[in-house]
Amino acid sequence: MHIPGIDMLFTKPESVLRFAETPKLLSSVAAWYGREHVMSEISGHTENALRIPFDINDIICAQLIQFVLGVDIFNSYFDDGSLTQEENRLLCDTVARACKEFAGKTSMADVILYYPIESAQASVKGSDQQLYERPFDADAVACEESWRSSIDLLLRNHYMFDCADETVLAGADIIQEECCVRNPASGIRYHALVVPKLAAVTLSALELFQKCADCGIPVIVNDLSPAVTVLGTDAPEAGSNAVIRLLSSENVTNARSGEDALKSLQYILPPNIELIGDEGQVIALSKRDPDSGKISYIAVNTSNVSREIALVLDYPGPFGTKPPAGIPCMDVKNGMWTELPAALLPEDRICVQAKIPALGAYIFRF
Repeated sequence: MHIPGIDMLFTKPESVLRFAETPKLLSSVAAWYGREHVMSEISGHTENALRIPFDINDIICAQLIQFVLGVDIFNSYFDDGSLTQEENRLLCDTVARACKEFAGKTSMADVILYYPIESAQASVKGSDQQLYERPFDADAVACEESWRSSIDLLLRNHYMFDCADETVLAGADIIQEECCVRNPASGIRYHALVVPKLAAVTLSALELFQKCADCGIPVIVNDLSPAVTVLGTDAPEAGSNAVIRLLSSENVTNARSGEDALKSLQYILPPNIELIGDEGQVIALSKRDPDSGKISYIAVNTSNVSREIALVLDYPGPFGTKPPAGIPCMDVKNGMWTELPAALLPEDRICVQAKIPALGAYIFRF
């Protein structure tokens, strides 16, 4: 089938968010290697085993979170004892509406988050135990926390991003004239590289970071030090010198924490659509129609209370045309379209306000 897939096995929204790196890594692989779809098994396996109650609203929200993370095919394992016929219809219709709206549209990802697999490989303690049973040292644990935190911060601050390891970066086109990294499979152009905390890194990866910086691409690293373990060289000074050169480069920012890295990114490259008032509880996905240029945007409220939000963006219409008085908006659960008033802001920006129900989602078309 050539469709990458996962067994997520979680139904509570907070659990899917806690392990967001799983679907995000999978959808990133699909993006880099030209796969059109990503599949996930949906079930209440984990919650049932732990006797954690959930309902249809949890189920739908959990799947829409995965949709924002890049999953667009869902294989349901809920039986008649878990869902009524009406609930199953609601689940299928809701997910289908989201998938239909975004089908054929192009990614608006513009940030790369580096996947620091070398840190885990270098830090695992030798053992005859299975890999998942082996103890990791403190550096590896800190890197894992930084990696997960970076995904969470980008997600909750509404960035469109893909993950990439050294192999993927080495196969990408780093274009100086456009100050971007180009995905050769999809044509997506990324304009910033974020590197979480590293316990180890290869010399060749540092050289790729350096190439990005030299081509004018902002590179934001997290607490990187010349003392980091550099693999792929027998000369320790070669590694430390490569780190020192990188940190002294004009387009490189060495942040003290994930939060500082986010602030640096927000200053350099704000999200393409600004979402205000969600208190980090609304996550979003935007894609562009390749023919019309129109943007579809889904905002998913992951909390148990409704959220009043404002969407602000540069008017995406043709130059010189007047922004619309209203923006189409659909409640994904009931499929009803309405038109919300759009306020014109300075510098040809528009603002739309909406109240998203608890565990609900709205789709907007700009």
